[in-house]
Amino acid sequence: MSRFIPALTLFSTFIASTSADGTDWINVKYFSGTLDASYQSASRNAARAIIRGADAANKHGPYAIVNSEGVLPPSRDCHDYLSWAPYHWPDCNWCGGGRKYISPNSNDTNDDSEGDSPDSATSPDGSDYETGDSSFDDDAAAWHEDYAEQGVADIAQRHHTLNTRLRHRMVRQKRQFVSSVSVPQDSLPEPTTSVDSSLPITTEPIAPSQVTHMPLDSSTTQPVAGTHAPAQAAVKSSKKKDTSSCTPSPTTSMAPSATWTTCPYVIRDGKVNPDVRTLRGPGAINKFTQQAIYNVMAYILTKSDSYAETFVKAVDVFYLNSETHMNPNMNYGQVSRGPGPTGRQGTFTGVLDGRGHVKAVNAIQLLKALKHRSWTKDHDRKILQWMSDYNDWATKSDIGKKSQSRPNNHGTFFAAQMASTRMLVNDLVGARKIITDFFEHAFQDQIAASGEQPFEAVRTRPFHYRCFNLEALITCAKIAEELGLDAWSIKTKHGSTIRSSRFHNEGRSKEEKISELVPHVVSISRAYGDPAGTYSAWLKKAMGDYQDKPFWLYNQTPPPSKVSRRMPIMRRDDLEGPDLSFKCPAIFDNTPKVELEEGLFVTCEDLRPFFENKQELNSSV
Repeated sequence: MSRFIPALTLFSTFIASTSADGTDWINVKYFSGTLDASYQSASRNAARAIIRGADAANKHGPYAIVNSEGVLPPSRDCHDYLSWAPYHWPDCNWCGGGRKYISPNSNDTNDDSEGDSPDSATSPDGSDYETGDSSFDDDAAAWHEDYAEQGVADIAQRHHTLNTRLRHRMVRQKRQFVSSVSVPQDSLPEPTTSVDSSLPITTEPIAPSQVTHMPLDSSTTQPVAGTHAPAQAAVKSSKKKDTSSCTPSPTTSMAPSATWTTCPYVIRDGKVNPDVRTLRGPGAINKFTQQAIYNVMAYILTKSDSYAETFVKAVDVFYLNSETHMNPNMNYGQVSRGPGPTGRQGTFTGVLDGRGHVKAVNAIQLLKALKHRSWTKDHDRKILQWMSDYNDWATKSDIGKKSQSRPNNHGTFFAAQMASTRMLVNDLVGARKIITDFFEHAFQDQIAASGEQPFEAVRTRPFHYRCFNLEALITCAKIAEELGLDAWSIKTKHGSTIRSSRFHNEGRSKEEKISELVPHVVSISRAYGDPAGTYSAWLKKAMGDYQDKPFWLYNQTPPPSKVSRRMPIMRRDDLEGPDLSFKCPAIFDNTPKVELEEGLFVTCEDLRPFFENKQELNSSV
């Protein structure tokens, strides 16, 4: 194989971070084999982009979730992953002389302003939070160039009325305020000083005096310090509060982090609270997993041992090293802060933060198939144990079980995570069962006859969430291919396949880029074919240089038409044709409302208009 040498200068926007690619699966059998000359010619620029990505990631890595920003999870174990629920905002409702505490960055829901940008802040290391509200990070800036969007504005406007009518019907369930806590000034430790974000492999453990932790029990009156923002003073408010239900206001300055345990938090769907990006964990897992897949692919393309060795070093730091490893659980993923014990534990949405493990598993599978000497038996034994433990936690814990049962993107990404980890530990039967169970059950209610995705369309940013679940569906289908299964042909009980949802742009806000859809259309084009050139014509309009992007190279594998084993195309009760009459999705059989995000509920009636709209949604083709 010829060696690809990066010929272009790396743009500074690309250096910022390495989490541009969404979740995907690269075919191990194909890319660990011999690539022909025609493949190299068609994908040369995409290969150079991958090599540049690996070089950029390696300048800043390796990465670890071990928190050097001074905040520990309630377990007090720095190896436990910690993140905040991204759409949750403090609702302090301060009273006492008409005074209230206002946290920084307009981080307060007393004012229901809709002016907050979902992508208005970055973490200390420059990364986006990657909650699913932003599939591509700053290093995708080169993607956000001028592209044709003919007809999209009209489509979005036409769909706006339906979305607006339904969004206000979603139930935002407010967290219960357990106790009113008065906060004396002398109870607050000073915020910790910032620590350099770079993390060498042989870093010294953080001394207990340098960190703060979230309280372990609900009886404490000590707020948590640890953010780097300056302390804020209570300020006067012109609004009079009902003192029978409000929270006693602090009379002196207090750290912004005091809101974590004294104020109830409420959900503002689609509005990312900027302070979720002050923690190390989310950025680290995204950067590491992108570094992993870029380095292994760069090794395949260049045969340079340094990329393989760097990858192994990165795996060691993130998963295995005694000082920097991540524990195999997400017990404190997307904590929804607030008073009481529920404010000190993770939520089912936190499992979504671990979707990057799919890329890490993919990279490990590729290097193992190539039998590179840097991947030793000891590495293999340890990583298989880690992934087995993670899979056990996800499938047996209450948090994991709830994530698995969700009918939207949370359940889809859960299936991708579990199938990939089962495949890595050589439990192919278990991996196939996960994929089969998902497509025979949850998937059956995910795409309506029109191609709409009701559980995603009901959200405040329907275009993004459609793309996000489509990303997870495509990943599951590609993993199924690796397992000898054909998920591309599976139809929902409404008669739709994954391809049915390909071009739905309705509800796209001006902040959302159509480029988010481009990688998925490339994947669909490979899977279903493009004999009329419809997909390629759309892609050229949406992103003229799409063949220069990494996802183009990932999709150069042969189409899945030669897969020998096939999953059932329809369930037995659907053999007479798709059921176009509306029935509540199965998840409503035992409950009147379903939780899509922590604290965000929908009813069957909220979803009905999206299912009953039998007219195929227009596309931009």
